[in-house]
This record gives sequence, C-alpha cells and structure tokens, in this order.
Amino acid sequence: TLLLSRATLPRERLRDGQLRAYDLRPLVADLWLDKWAPGRATLGMRLVTGSQAAGRPEEVLAALGWADVTASFHRTRLVLS
Repeated sequence: TLLLSRATLPRERLRDGQLRAYDLRPLVADLWLDKWAPGRATLGMRLVTGSQAAGRPEEVLAALGWADVTASFHRTRLVLS
C-alpha cells in the first residue's frame, strides 16, 4: 500500500497528559485488504509491539484517513520474542 511505501508516518499521541510525537511507520510491518464489500472492508495488519512503542490499529486507520470510520478490532495472534 501507499502507507507502507512511506519512509515515515509522523503521529502524535496523548500520554500522561502530554502530547508526544512518534513515527508510526516502523510499527507497521504489513498491511493488506483481506475482504471488501460495499460499505464494509476487512483489513489485515501486522503491527510491531516493543518495550518503547506499540503499533495500534486505530492509529493505522487514522493514518489512512479513516479516523471517523466505525471499526472493530480482533487480535488473531501475539508473538513475543
């Protein structure tokens, strides 16, 4: 996707009462359209989670310009290394 081709995805997140800037791009390992029907889409995401940061699906949707879309999330797997 176009999102994955970007070098950076600057975002801001409210944490501990302060607005913090971070780069979402290294937290998105993969993104794909799994299913599509008019008015409904299923996206697959492989997000990175670590001690310093975690990719969040709602942030990916916001980066795609879909912040106002009604969404539900379902984690299928968590891999710890």
